[in-house]
Amino acid sequence: MNVLVPIAGKNPVFEYQGLPKPLTLVSGKPIIQCIAESRPYSFTEAIFIILKVHEEKHFISERLKDMFGNDIRIIISDELTKGSAESALLARDLINSDEPLLIDQADQYLDLPGFMDFIQGTRANGVIPTFESFYPNRGYMAYEDGRISAISEKDPIPMSMHTASCISFFRKGNDFVQAADNAIAKKRVAVDGSCAVYLAYNEMIEADKKVIPFNCDLIASLESIAAVASFEQQVRPQRCGKEVLARRISECPIFQSRGKRPRPENSITSIRTALNWGFSVQVDVRISKDGIPILSHDDGLTRTTGSDAKISESTALALSKIQFNSTDEHLATLDEALDLISKRAYGVMAIHMENDMGSIQPICTKILSRRLENRTFVFGEDEQSARQVKRIYPAIKTGLYTDAEEFKEIPSDIDVLLVSEKKKGAITSTIRAAARKAGALSIAMSPELSNPKATKKEASMRCKDFFGFGFDGVCTSYF
Repeated sequence: MNVLVPIAGKNPVFEYQGLPKPLTLVSGKPIIQCIAESRPYSFTEAIFIILKVHEEKHFISERLKDMFGNDIRIIISDELTKGSAESALLARDLINSDEPLLIDQADQYLDLPGFMDFIQGTRANGVIPTFESFYPNRGYMAYEDGRISAISEKDPIPMSMHTASCISFFRKGNDFVQAADNAIAKKRVAVDGSCAVYLAYNEMIEADKKVIPFNCDLIASLESIAAVASFEQQVRPQRCGKEVLARRISECPIFQSRGKRPRPENSITSIRTALNWGFSVQVDVRISKDGIPILSHDDGLTRTTGSDAKISESTALALSKIQFNSTDEHLATLDEALDLISKRAYGVMAIHMENDMGSIQPICTKILSRRLENRTFVFGEDEQSARQVKRIYPAIKTGLYTDAEEFKEIPSDIDVLLVSEKKKGAITSTIRAAARKAGALSIAMSPELSNPKATKKEASMRCKDFFGFGFDGVCTSYF
C-alpha cells in the first residue's frame, strides 16, 4: 500500500511563529511526528509532497528523514497548488496503479483501532474514517445503509454530522488519479475554491463505485495554534493509557534484547538497527556516579569494553569516552536511545532498571520530558520499585521480570509481565491467562537469553509457542 502525505500547503499563522505547520512543535515533537504516532500504519516508506520554499528555508526533507528514515520518498512542489487533490497528483507516477493508496493530510490526531483490518477485509473501492461533529470548514458526508452517497467540503452549514477525517483510502491508486483528474476538469471544488481529495470520491460514487465510512474518534485537531495548545495541555496527557501501549506492542511484538546483534549490546547502532528492521527493543540502564542513565547490563565494563571502570563509580563524561570491544563506538546514554525511538512512528522500548530504586527518578523524568509514556515501559525484578514508580509517576508503565518456575501472582501495580524459563516447558498459556485476568500485558523471554546452549531452531520454535499461548510479545536475540 502506498501512503501519500501531501503537506505542501502554507499556513500564515503557524509560519508567523517561525516554522511550517508540520514542523511546529507540540509537546516537544513536530506535529507531523505526533500525528504519525496516532496512526496504525507507518510513515517510514511514505511519499511526502512538500513545498519548495519550505525545503529551501527549513530543509524539511532532511527533517522528515530524521523522523521516518531514509526510505521515504520526497516530491517537491515548486509553488502552491490549488488544493490537496492537486498536490496529491504530483505523485501520479508513483500512485497510478492497482496498488492500494492511503492519503493522509496529517492535521488530525485520530483514534483508529481496527482500521487496518477493516480496509484489508472490505471490497469497497474507497473508505473514509469519520467521526461526529457539526463544525464549519470541514468535510462532511451523507450516507445510509453503510454506503456514502455524497461528500462536501468546507460548507458554512454542514450537510450532516458525519465528518470526513483527514484520511482517505482507495482500493486502487488509479481510481483516485482518474477521479481527481475528472473532478479538477469539472472544477468540482470546495466552497473556498480549493480542490480537496474528498471531492474525488463524488466522481467514484457517480460511477457506481462503492465508498464506505469507518467510524473512529477524533482525539484532537492540530490545524490551528489554539488547537495545538489545547492538545498539548489537555488531550495528549490523557492518551497514555495501557490500551495505547498494548496497540504499540501489537504493531511490533518482537523485542530485540539489547538491540540487534552482532552490533555491540545496548549500543546506539544496535538499537537503531533493530528499529530499522521494524522491531521493538529492550535495553538495560544503570546510573552513573553523577546520576545519568547509561545503557549497560553490567555495572563493571570488562565484558563489553575491556575497561576496568564501573558505571556506579564513574561520571557520564568519563563513561562517554569508553569504547566497546573492537569498535570505535562509545557507551551511550538513555537520552540517546529515547531520541532514537521518538523519531520513529513505530516500536516500543522496554527499559530494564538494573539499579531498581535508584533508577526511578532519572529514567522516568527523561521518559516524561519526551512524552514517551505510551512508547516505553520500565521493569525490574523488584515489586517495590514498580509500586514506587506508580506512586510518583502514575503515567509511566511498569513491568515485572520473573522466572516461570517462581510465578505466583501479578501485583496490581504491574502493566507488563516479563517471564523467562530456566527449564523448557515452564512458560505456558496458564501464565498468559493469569496476566490477562490481572489486566497485564505479557512478554515471554526467548530461551537463548537464559540458556546459552539453546539452538536457533529451538529458539525459533519456542517463540512460535509463546505467540500460540497468546503472549503479547517475545523478547529475543534470535531474529
